[in-house]
Amino acid sequence: MLTGKDIITLTALGAGAYALKSAFNHFFDYDLKDKTVLITGGSRGLGLVMAREFAREGARLVLCARSARATNKSSIRRDSISKSLALK
Repeated sequence: MLTGKDIITLTALGAGAYALKSAFNHFFDYDLKDKTVLITGGSRGLGLVMAREFAREGARLVLCARSARATNKSSIRRDSISKSLALK
């Protein structure tokens, strides 16, 4: 059977969890529209996935890859890429 102390503890835990969730949601709510993002290794793998997500959020991209051909082959909206660099 729940006592008064147990009910208060559960209520406090619930309120704390709600406050923590709200704080995290607010913390990660960041507008990337028209921000410039530099991604190294942006032509494949995790870099490519990140580039696609940043482009979807409206960020301008600067991609670095080992070859210019690799950055041109990546399936990212061309208008979202500000610069494409090939490093040797």
